[in-house]
Amino acid sequence: MLSSKYRLNARKDFQAILKKGQTGHGRFFFIKYLPQVSPNSLFGFIVSTRIDKRSSKRNFIKRQLRDHIRLHILPKLTQNIKAVLVARPLILGKRNQFIQDDLINVFQRLGLIKI
Repeated sequence: MLSSKYRLNARKDFQAILKKGQTGHGRFFFIKYLPQVSPNSLFGFIVSTRIDKRSSKRNFIKRQLRDHIRLHILPKLTQNIKAVLVARPLILGKRNQFIQDDLINVFQRLGLIKI
C-alpha cells in the first residue's frame, strides 16, 4: 500500500495539477504532473464511473495503481513531483504486468525515472 505521506488528498491540489500540469499518456491511463520542491512525491488517482459503475472495481484499480507506483516508480524517481493518474476504460480487466509495463514506459518517456 502506498503510504499516506505519498498521497495527494486536497481537492485544490488535484485541480491545480489538472489545470497547469504537464501531460503524458499510456494505453491505460494518462498522467498530469508538476515538479515539487518538498522531500516527498505526491500521487493522486482518479477512476471515473465511466470505467465501471461499481465502486469495488474502481477501488481495485486504484489499489493496483498505488501498488505499482510504490514498488516500481517511487524508488526510481529522478525528481520529486505532484502527479495525478487518470485511468482510461481500457484498464478494466487488464493483468498487472500490462499495467506495470505501461506505467514504467510512460514515466521513462517523461524522463521522470531511470532504469
